[in-house]
Order: sequence, then structure tokens, then C-alpha cells
Amino acid sequence: MKFLRKNSILIITAGLLAGIFAFGSLAIGQTGGIRSITDKISTSWPEVESVHEISFTSSIEIPSSSEMEIDFKGKPESSFYFPEDLDYEDISFSINEEAQEVGNEAGPETVGVSVTHGQDGQINFTLADELTIQEDDTIEIVVGTQETKIANPPEKGSYQISISVFDQNEEKFASGTTLIAILDPVHLETTVEVMEPIVTTEEAIVLGIDTALLQGQLVNLGLEDSVQVFFEYRQKAEEEEEDEDWIQTGMFTVNNRTDFNELLGGLERGTTYEYRAGVEWYDEEEEEDLRNYGEIVEFTTPEEEGGEGDGTGDGDGEGDGDGDGDGLGDGEEDNVGDGEEDGVGDGPEPGEDPGGGGGTGGGTGGDIGPDTGGGTAGGDRGPEPGGEPANPPPPEIEDPPPHLVVAGWAYPGGEVVLYESLEEMHTVETDSEGAFIIEENEPLEETQNFLFLSEDDQGRSSTETTFTLTMDPEKGYVISDYLLSPTIELDRSSVDIEQEVSIFGRFVPGGEVEVRFFEDNEEEKKVMVDVDDQGDWELVPDLEELGEGRYDVIARAEANQEESAYTRPITLSVGVGGCVAADITGDGRVALPDFSIMMSVWGTDSPQADLNNDGVVDLTDFSILMSCWTG
Repeated sequence: MKFLRKNSILIITAGLLAGIFAFGSLAIGQTGGIRSITDKISTSWPEVESVHEISFTSSIEIPSSSEMEIDFKGKPESSFYFPEDLDYEDISFSINEEAQEVGNEAGPETVGVSVTHGQDGQINFTLADELTIQEDDTIEIVVGTQETKIANPPEKGSYQISISVFDQNEEKFASGTTLIAILDPVHLETTVEVMEPIVTTEEAIVLGIDTALLQGQLVNLGLEDSVQVFFEYRQKAEEEEEDEDWIQTGMFTVNNRTDFNELLGGLERGTTYEYRAGVEWYDEEEEEDLRNYGEIVEFTTPEEEGGEGDGTGDGDGEGDGDGDGDGLGDGEEDNVGDGEEDGVGDGPEPGEDPGGGGGTGGGTGGDIGPDTGGGTAGGDRGPEPGGEPANPPPPEIEDPPPHLVVAGWAYPGGEVVLYESLEEMHTVETDSEGAFIIEENEPLEETQNFLFLSEDDQGRSSTETTFTLTMDPEKGYVISDYLLSPTIELDRSSVDIEQEVSIFGRFVPGGEVEVRFFEDNEEEKKVMVDVDDQGDWELVPDLEELGEGRYDVIARAEANQEESAYTRPITLSVGVGGCVAADITGDGRVALPDFSIMMSVWGTDSPQADLNNDGVVDLTDFSILMSCWTG
């Protein structure tokens, strides 16, 4: 049974996960009296309205009736906009978390608030007659408590906010300045605001007459450390019928962005189903479990076993796979045989291209599915005149099989690890062809959550694969012909356009690796690379042809008539001076917005800030950023 062919991709471009992290500001140029200034905004995107939570601490006493001015400094033709209906009703003023009364004018216990509207607006406060701010008091001001809010500037970049305090003689005696970053959101084919965990539903793969592989992807964890993913499915109702209730599969706990799958059996023949991926997490504030769902995707099971094959046999070869055919290709590419027991087909005239080689014993069947013939596969193919030798099969599976078998290919001399509920279950070594087999001989619980990955002999890892199985204690499950993703590495992550860079990794010997370069979600280049007999592959791209820029590089591979999943993106920066990677925002400067992004994803594997591609945003990346700082 073929288990999975993964061909989905997630490209993350430069830009912050807007809305996840309130953008704290960095206090600069403080002249005294005010410290620890921050301004957290609800959304950092250009030209959207946002709530501002401004906080600072007074290091001196501020007497009653003093005036306080908050000034939003913009840039030419780009600044914060204060709408005409923004007034004191949209603003709160607190001291040490104790709310103060606000109004149009100051009074004995009322803080007066006035707003200068339009571009480069200001907010002025006059302390109440009986209100004194003591040393070390913390002042919190929220702008946008009602429907009216301040609009962000139309251009991304750093913007200055200054706070000044004046006495009754209009003499300034305290001030401070901070910066705030306005940045673009992440693009995931379409722009989304990521506040909560998000899943997408991928296309299902129909396996046999009553089994389908449901596929989903956890796009983002949001603010959660871990979440549970699952699927819901049901038969699709006719137009005049009511929808049936959703049936939920088992849940699987994950703690990072990943693909997940569910092998669903016992389906009705010739039936259309619909399903969706789901994610659940516990909200501590609401004290309840919350869910999000991906879009609904349909699939249909075949009417009869093997589908409605319309083809004929593929040549006149016969026997036990000794390769004695005529070496000519099939007349039609998708024809599948339903030959006699002796393996002799009655196909049309041979095709024009040399290729396929001798026939195989026992009939010439194809993959089980709705559009293939009903024969069963014959023996192994022999040498093929006019074509490449067949790739080696994975290890043979004993008959009857154990309760669970996972077999396929990874890298020669590597390891494949199978986890059950995030606990290591089996670790096996691959052979010289990269083949592996994992067998579990003990009975398993009815529903099991699995994850497996491979590591090559240099310590590089494949893409993780997760799946949930509902076990049949009588039959068990066999997952065969599974192809793990190639490994990928750069010898340098930032390079001058006149230098060379090597992209390399490991895969199944004799396979082929597809390397793709993306910039701002647009594919710029695709290159195919052969894998040598030792399982190594390498690409030295033409940087002059590629051009300057910051590229997300991914790879997938083909071998043994299977396709692998994509690797996680790694970042290649091409330009003058080797500092393109540090310009995370892509605005031509390495400055505070880039620093803000790096701090917001600190300690994660975010590719946008992992400047040296070592899998973690840490001090090494920070050092690279500082060495390229332009301000």
C-alpha cells in the first residue's frame, strides 16, 4: 500500500507575524524623569487602525496640574492619523493600574484630555488639581478603548513617539522618547493575521476501495506552546438532504508547525466524503477549549475494486520478471493491464519510445484507485532495454505482517525514528540504498498517534511526518514505499553575488532532487540535481543569473516512482557585502524593525530571523545583525 505523496509547501517571506506580538518599543534618547517607555499596538500593519497601550514610569515626582504631551512623529507623507472623532471617551489614564477619571477639562479629580487631530497628531493631558504622580509610579494610557482608534502610517518602518512633561509655567522638566515598528504581515499565499493556531486542509489520497489518507497542516501555533490536531469527516449530503453530523478522528498533540495525517478505513464504495482539518487549544483567559478549522475538502471512493480500467496489457513480455520483453514502451501512458494469468497482455502496437522492458508474471496491475485497471502487480522487473535499471525495493515484509510496519527509503547510513505519542518507539538504521523497515510486533491500542523522521550521517534531519491510525487488531497496518524528504544545508547563508555558494544534502542513491528558490512568495528558479551512488547531492547555483535578494530555498526529491515531502525553508541571501540576510524587513537598512522581528521570534526556528540557518534564532544571529547594523 502506498501511504503518502506530499506535495504541499509553505513559504514564509520576510515580515512579522503581525498581531501575534504587540510591538514593544525601545526607549532611546531619554532626557530624564521618564523611563521604561513602551507602546504596544494591537496590529502593526500599515494603514490599519490600532489600539495603543502606552506605559512608562516616572523617576521623579510630577506635581498636580502639570501637563503631559504625547507626540507621534511621522515621516514626510507617512505618519499616524488621528481621526476627528477621537476624544477623551476613547482614552483611559491609569496610575499603578488604578483608573483615573478623564474629561474634556481638568478638575479636582479629573484628568483633562485634548487631542490634536489629523496627521502627526498629539494627545495632551492635564493632571487633576488633587493628583500628584509619585516617584516610581507607573502610568498606563490606552488609546482606542472605544470604536475610534489611531490609524497606522501607510509606510512600514520605525516611528518616533515622544513624551514631555511641563510645569504650570510651561517649562519642560521631564521627557523621553521611544520607537515603534510598522511592518508587513507574513504572506501564506494570501495575507492572514495570525492570532490563534491555524490549520489548513490538504487534498486527500484515496487508497484502495475503502481507505483514504486525510492530510492537514498546522500552519502556526499562534501563542500556544502545544495544540491538538485532528480531522472531522462525513458523507456529503445531496442538495435536498440535511448534512450529517461531523465524525471526529483521534487527536494528536504537536508543539511546532507540521504536517499531520489520518488513515481512514471502512468507507463506503462510490461515496463522496467531505472533511476538514482541526486544531484545539485551551484558552486560559476563557477557561475553555477553543477550535479552528481548515477549509472543507472532498474526495470520492471508487465504485469497484481497482476502478474502471480502460487499458490493455503493456507488451508481450511474460514469465517471472526475468526481463525478456521487447524493450518497447506502452502504447498509451496510463493503460493498465488486465491480462491473463500467464502475464501475457494483448496491448496495442508498441509505442515509439524505447523503455519499459520485459513483462512481469501474474498480470499487469496498477496503483489501486478509481482510474486504474483491476489486475494485480506481477513480479519484479528485470533489466530494461533502453531505460534505467529499476530502483531497489524496500526490505521485504514478512507474511502475515506484524501489527504495524513502516517501510521505505531515507539516506544510506542514516537513522529512522518512529515516535508514538511523542515518545520514541523504534529506531532503525538504513542500508546502503537508504532503505529501512520498522516493525511493531506487540498489539497496539485502537487509536495511535505517530511521528517519524530520519537523520542522515551528518546529523541533518528530514521533514517530520505525523499521522494517526485507528488500529485493527486482526489485520494491523502496513505503510510501504514511503519516501522521506532529502536533507538540505548551505555552506554559507549570506554571500556576495560574485562568490560561490553550495547547497547540498543526502538522499536515496540514484534519485533526483528538485531545488526551488522563492523571493517574496514568487518562484524565481527551479533546478534539478542528480543524487550520486553514495546518496550525496550538491548544487552550486549561478548567482549572477539568480540576482541579488533574500531567497527561501526548499527541496523535494523523487526516487522509486515516489515523491518526497518538501524540506523546511532555509534562507540564502545574495548581495553586496553579505548583509542581505540581516535586512529582515527588506527595506534596504538593518535597523530597529529588523531587531524587533528577531526579538519576537527569539529561541524559535523561524527562518526569517535564523540568519545562519542552524535551526534556532540565538546570539549568533544577533551578532550577525549587529555586524550589519546601519541604523
